[in-house]
Amino acid sequence: MPTASDAPSNVQAKPRARRTRRVLVILALIGLTLTISAELILRAFVGLGDPPIYFTDDKFEYAIKPGTYHRFGHEIFYNRYSMRSAEVEPRKTDPRELRLLILGDSIVNGGSPTSNSELATTLLEPKLTLKFGRPTRLLNIAQGSWGPRNVLGYLEKFGSFEADGAVLVLNSIDYGDEPTFGPLTHEQPTSRPILALQEAVQNYLPRAIEKVFGPSGPSEDDTNPPAERGNRSLDSLSALVTRLREEKIPLVVVMHLRRTEVEGKPLIGHAKIVERLKSLGVEVIESAPVFQKHYADTPPILRDDAHPSGPGQRILAEVLEGAIDRVFSQPAKGRE
Repeated sequence: MPTASDAPSNVQAKPRARRTRRVLVILALIGLTLTISAELILRAFVGLGDPPIYFTDDKFEYAIKPGTYHRFGHEIFYNRYSMRSAEVEPRKTDPRELRLLILGDSIVNGGSPTSNSELATTLLEPKLTLKFGRPTRLLNIAQGSWGPRNVLGYLEKFGSFEADGAVLVLNSIDYGDEPTFGPLTHEQPTSRPILALQEAVQNYLPRAIEKVFGPSGPSEDDTNPPAERGNRSLDSLSALVTRLREEKIPLVVVMHLRRTEVEGKPLIGHAKIVERLKSLGVEVIESAPVFQKHYADTPPILRDDAHPSGPGQRILAEVLEGAIDRVFSQPAKGRE
């Protein structure tokens, strides 16, 4: 039974409990308000919450689903064949039309930081139409981390769209780049996240930490892969070259070096790929001489060690135009 001496402490405890509850409620409301505000800011101003959605395929491993996405203020469009190009029919409707396959990985694709209007392939189409005096289409067939085997699988599934020529953009990491057909990572979402915050924490927070604590780059397994895997990737490249030749599509390859390779020493994959291409009689163009002239430009032409920024896509367009000129200057290898 409480005594008279207990009464003051009980009276004091009740206001303290009420104050504690009030503080907790206020903190919860502040937390909820900050969370909602962050979610709205990430969606409205950053563009998170609407990532390009991936699908898997037993031929080319994966690609981004057709549709329009909005990221970082950019409009990102994939046509019904998962190209970053305007819609195209599998067969030409205009016999005068020129079609070129621009094949590769994220260098050609541009990624989410690049809108379709900034892409080298988009910039070049009207210029080449005037240059050749014929309607010209550049079909952007590229996905992040694709290698020659992925590209070959895509052409096996969808065909070559009656192309008149092809430019394949490769880099040193393509040596040893073979599909695994394993589960996709959280950076290749197959559905929209519930929250933009979820995407920020999963995908972009780790990248921000990497930038703070040290530059990220390709792993040792990528830069110096086992010879067996490297040889398989070269055989895939040979198979891709053979397929294009069988379809009478002339090919030029652009080798795109990372800036650290240009300013230091190329990775082993560069020499391996070039050696195989030369043995196949494929013309190779290096992008480094053109890009190197613009490394000091403002704004920067690269958003990291390898990938062209929006302004960098204009430099890539210059390289691609030179490669396309070489495509049409080749002897008619089977084009008769």
